[in-house]
Amino acid sequence: MAHPRAQTPLQLTTARVAVALRVGNVVVSAPTALLAAVPPVNPRWIVGGLVVLATWTAVFAAIGLTRGLVSPLMAVDAAVAIGFCLLIGRFVPVARIDEGSCWIAVVASFCVISLPMAWPARFAIPAGLLVIAAYALGFPLAGLPGRGQVHAATMVVQLISSAVVLAVLHRASAAVDATLAEATAARQSALVASARRADENAQLRLIHDTALTTLTLVGTGAVSRSRALADRAAADLAAVELLARADTAADGQRMRLDELLSELVRDPPEGIRVEHAMVPCVVPSRVADAFLGSVREALRNVAQHAGVDEATLRLAAADGFVVVEVADHGRGFDPATAHAHRYGIRQSIVGRMRAVGGHARIHAAPSDGTQWTLEWREGSP
Repeated sequence: MAHPRAQTPLQLTTARVAVALRVGNVVVSAPTALLAAVPPVNPRWIVGGLVVLATWTAVFAAIGLTRGLVSPLMAVDAAVAIGFCLLIGRFVPVARIDEGSCWIAVVASFCVISLPMAWPARFAIPAGLLVIAAYALGFPLAGLPGRGQVHAATMVVQLISSAVVLAVLHRASAAVDATLAEATAARQSALVASARRADENAQLRLIHDTALTTLTLVGTGAVSRSRALADRAAADLAAVELLARADTAADGQRMRLDELLSELVRDPPEGIRVEHAMVPCVVPSRVADAFLGSVREALRNVAQHAGVDEATLRLAAADGFVVVEVADHGRGFDPATAHAHRYGIRQSIVGRMRAVGGHARIHAAPSDGTQWTLEWREGSP
């Protein structure tokens, strides 16, 4: 079954207003009509008319509040109003009551005001004029040819005013909708651009951590033997496979960070020895990827720059807070001078942890070694 089209805020508001007007009219009109049940009006006609009005109001409210002021609803509403107007002499002692104060006049006015809420002016105005003409004709049919024109003229003003106000509101609503659509499109474009930059950074980190480093070593002559180059390439391939294992895990999957890090230290970069102490720790796959890549880059920096062949790795976790420390007692360096231009620090470690809502801090000084502290808390964006 087809679902009704979603209503705009303006359509929802106008439907609620139209329903409220009709419900209020029934509440007020019922006692007023019964009190005015004097000859020549037959009370049975009044009771019957009020039953019809109350029933139609209930139907109007049910449809209006769920589907809005749809065209069939408004067409029937106009027909009901026209029927009451033509039979005004049966329901109201018009010879004794002012023509604009009777409950039929209120029914007609509410219908005329509501039509522009549902239809464009080119349809609402002709339909409203039919209701007004029926109201004016009801008085001659009741034997009072000189009555009804004043309130009919008032309803013409009501109809035109309502059409003008609703046209302005629809135009303003369309402008707001267009602005919101543009803002939504801009926000989506920003999100796409952000995701693209994140993916580019991830790819650059992977290239930096593997192939670029190997090519740099080859270009500088640091790797001159074919066997060493093969070992280096094999290590790069293993790193890619290890990172891909975490990076391609199903969305929402959690992984054992201690097991991934243990696999890394069993075959550490450049053959350095890594003393480690780790507790069982389960984190989302993307977080495992960030820790794994950051630790591998930190260990490779030890092998390439620290001047020592030993490093320590610690993994601690408690209450959703994970801390990984990588330290060495090598030559160290001044982070203030290296941070601006060393991609391995800026992106392969700091940027990688920041991308998953974590943090990376470095403590280093010349001749005082280097210590990385990587942190992440459960629930981080």
